Amino acid sequence: MRKHLSRDERATPETKAKEVLRLERARQRIAIRRMDAMREEAALTTRALMELLSDPAFVALLRAEGFISIPELVRQRLMERR
Repeated sequence: MRKHLSRDERATPETKAKEVLRLERARQRIAIRRMDAMREEAALTTRALMELLSDPAFVALLRAEGFISIPELVRQRLMERR
């Protein structure tokens, strides 16, 4: 919890620098939480896609619908997981 500073204390360069650092740390914590969530979502999506692609009926359906290949980045991600 932040303590309230008097007007004189707020005006010092040190307190301004501390406030900027506090805000930057908070911004970075949020960014890290978002990256972790995105990483989890990507892992879940990769596992689901691997499971689907291991099903011959699903692969046959994809081919019947004209999906013959997958994007290179997706293929690379799947190969890393094996």
